[in-house]
Amino acid sequence: MPDATPASLVAPVFSTTAAAVSAMPSGGSVGICLSGGGSRAMGAAMGQLQALEMLTSGGSSLLSQVAAMSTVSGGGWIGIPFTYLPAGISDAQFLGSYTDPASLTDTILEQSPVGWIGGQVSSGFTLADLAVTAVYLHTQGVPSDMLWQTMMGQTFLQPYGLFPATPTDYQPATLFSYDQAMLQSDVTGPNPALANVPAYLVAQSPSPRRPYLLSVASMFVDLPAPAPGSKGGKMLVPVQSTPILAGILPTPQGALDGNGNAVGGGAVTSFAFDSVFESVQGGTATIRQGLQWSLMDILGTSSCAYAATLETQLADWSRSPQRFAAALRLHKDDVAAKQAKAGHAAVQVAGTLEALAAAAETGGMDAVKGQLGGVGGLTGGVLTGLIPHYDYWSPATPPAAGTAARQHFADGGSLDNSGVTSMLLYPGVTRIIAFINTEIPLTQADDGTVIIDSTIPALFGLQAYDSDTLSPYMPASGAPASDLSRLNQVFASADFDALLDGLWASTGGNESMAPIFSQKLTTVANDWFGIPAGREVTMLWVYLGMSQNWANAITDDWVSIKLDYEQIVEDFPHYNTLWTERSPTQMNLLGNLTAWTVLQNEAAFTGLFG
Repeated sequence: MPDATPASLVAPVFSTTAAAVSAMPSGGSVGICLSGGGSRAMGAAMGQLQALEMLTSGGSSLLSQVAAMSTVSGGGWIGIPFTYLPAGISDAQFLGSYTDPASLTDTILEQSPVGWIGGQVSSGFTLADLAVTAVYLHTQGVPSDMLWQTMMGQTFLQPYGLFPATPTDYQPATLFSYDQAMLQSDVTGPNPALANVPAYLVAQSPSPRRPYLLSVASMFVDLPAPAPGSKGGKMLVPVQSTPILAGILPTPQGALDGNGNAVGGGAVTSFAFDSVFESVQGGTATIRQGLQWSLMDILGTSSCAYAATLETQLADWSRSPQRFAAALRLHKDDVAAKQAKAGHAAVQVAGTLEALAAAAETGGMDAVKGQLGGVGGLTGGVLTGLIPHYDYWSPATPPAAGTAARQHFADGGSLDNSGVTSMLLYPGVTRIIAFINTEIPLTQADDGTVIIDSTIPALFGLQAYDSDTLSPYMPASGAPASDLSRLNQVFASADFDALLDGLWASTGGNESMAPIFSQKLTTVANDWFGIPAGREVTMLWVYLGMSQNWANAITDDWVSIKLDYEQIVEDFPHYNTLWTERSPTQMNLLGNLTAWTVLQNEAAFTGLFG
């Protein structure tokens, strides 16, 4: 929150989970989950959304009939701008178009048209580039705990007019809502002071109807000591941001904020998150707030695991002034080119970074600190405090007037990288397509055990695969406190083996096809995520994997050679999550594979909508 005196505003509150869940617009019973996984997850989801728009049921595209869409981390990099895509940019322009693998050419793979989401990660987006960008933006006055969100806004929102180009102030005041009617009734009508704040609304006609967005982040909370004299601990709770509201919807037992107050149990109208509580009366809260909760904030918090990685990178460079200077010079041109798109003169950006490099060489890291003009966030020359933190209070148990807890947030994937737990909060969603776009391939151990990404067994109350144990998937009840997914069970453990067997069988055992399996499940009670027992859902698990049938359908020799290289050298399609920059060829290959996988399983998808 900025230093300026915050404005007094009013906002509707949803003081119970049921009230918050019921705010979801009705229509449809199918939900889709776009998992986390950085640029890999974004590229895979790009193809999956393409295919869902191509397939139809009852004369309408499947995507237009989806009720809700949860996005985590990299899944949000595509899902959030897609939800709010302005009318001047078509879905085809944003997602790109599908080409049958038999018609793929080298020219098609290298295409990166204006407006295509895949092109946003093709330059200036390595973690090293982002670390240098953070240094530059800090010189421009961006607080350290807003650097990651700002860079996400520049990369995934600004190309679509969803993040104002403000070269002298990278904390633009914006907000978001569902539609014009809700904006008027819940935001600007009660708060005339917000009438001139840019407000982004869910994409309207002629675009296909958008699913109800559930952007998932998480927040650190305190756990009380289990016994007198012992120590408590830290845990994560899920935070949802939707076009209508934002908050911690479940009531996680024992979870406390930094002021010792219970967290969860409700939400506030989306703009009013990150605020100081003043009072509440008749379902309306009075708050104080400097900047409104924005698309930049939900995009950044959901994917902020990378912020910690950037801190580590900067700390490593800063141990040697010469290394710090070399890093700035190595990456300054890519950073300058990207910042030019955000409104800064490239020569100014490069000059600023060169001056910092020269200062490091001649005066060490203390000189760098001086060059940064005393902007907060530097300790011993190392840029720290990049992890987002915001003001939080619970609508269900409001704090004393004039207070809020300043809480650290975390990547949504640090708690549940699938997005399934958040989707299960909504009882109207009875059929869920879970796109698990992971870097962990589905494999089989020597003893026949199928090895799968740890996100999935956690949903069944099990720990990750461990080859050193006689029982490779141990109960989560025995997991260490450092396992932040130990409370994620929403399905019976007894149903896990059927999922493993079904996914493995669907591949043909030899990667003929990517893994996909449909399964009817019944939920078990989970108070941490607010999910009751006995809810019956149909899960269509779509697990990222290679398909040799798809590769064999490629007829162009150059495309086949490039694919061979990607598989051997880059581990396609399971690109490393930390390798954030991806070429157009890599993103096009990835999207083509995942779109083809959906199209080849048409009956499995259309059957959910019948």
